[in-house]
Amino acid sequence: MKLLLLTLFIAPTIALAQNYKDNQAKYYLNRLHYNGAEVDLEDFNRIGTDFEWEELREKGIRSLTIERGKNHKNTVSVHYVFNDRGLIKTIEHPKDTIHYSYVHDSLIQTIKRTGKKEKLSSYEYKNGLLKKKEVFENDRLASRVLMDYTEDEKVAFSLLQSGRKLRSSYAMDYEYENGKIKRQQFIRNDQVIRTWNYTCDPKGEAVKKTTTSTLCKVVEENNDGSYVNHIRKVENGEVFLYTYYFDKDSVNYASTCEKETGEKVWLSKRENNVRTSMNYDNNGKLRSKSVWTYGENDKLLEVQQTFGKRQKRQSTMKYTYNADGLLASKTSFYKGKESYVRKYIYD
Repeated sequence: MKLLLLTLFIAPTIALAQNYKDNQAKYYLNRLHYNGAEVDLEDFNRIGTDFEWEELREKGIRSLTIERGKNHKNTVSVHYVFNDRGLIKTIEHPKDTIHYSYVHDSLIQTIKRTGKKEKLSSYEYKNGLLKKKEVFENDRLASRVLMDYTEDEKVAFSLLQSGRKLRSSYAMDYEYENGKIKRQQFIRNDQVIRTWNYTCDPKGEAVKKTTTSTLCKVVEENNDGSYVNHIRKVENGEVFLYTYYFDKDSVNYASTCEKETGEKVWLSKRENNVRTSMNYDNNGKLRSKSVWTYGENDKLLEVQQTFGKRQKRQSTMKYTYNADGLLASKTSFYKGKESYVRKYIYD
């Protein structure tokens, strides 16, 4: 009996752990497809969403210190130093330092972490495109990424190897038609886990498989230059309808997602300086709401989120800027009390 109960407990746990690993690998390989080695710059600095890096370069910023903590009295500092081209040179954390080196002026060559947990990532390129990445932890090869491309330099195949002796592997395989992705497959240890079909006329029985996603896109154009993208997606046998609204300048001002049966999944809209996003549960009832408020030059001033049963919980993030228009602070409040703070100091 004990063995049976233990088995019933362990099996779902293992499945959840595997599902988490699959999702992490899928997310990373998709990001590699669109961003290449730049993905690791984002992962290591973890402040990319707060800044337009080009703005820091234009203003000649050579270093940045971020003080962060639960309140203004209890913070830790992270110091960023940039090279002559405005690229990250070092990141100094309280317990370790990360060093960056580049080839051909801007391509990452190595990322080296020194301190308690030493880590080295090295990169190789072909015609400016990432070809291979290897990660060493304490001088041991921990993971490897291999990339292959089509003649017109689109990602044809990407492979992530990790684990003991790199025995665990994940891969993405891409098939194109007229320069656009026609089909994409996610593979774990040589077994196809999921297939995406990007066509309005899927063939055969593939769309009936729970491991297959199909997407169909139709564009509705208006006389004033505005347009609407309609996307029908079949995911695990369930149909979702996505609608994206654009003005004549191709600015997305509203988006919605609904089930084919009519229940709302989420919606997002922007009116003047306010953007609102709402998420719904499986029954179409409001689950959470987020409101972004912008100021001059489209600077984000405040984000307010409501969630929980009957939307009784609320958190607010407030932003301030210095005289040069650069982010000076972010302060989070939960139930009216300060819960998180970041201060930005430039040189």
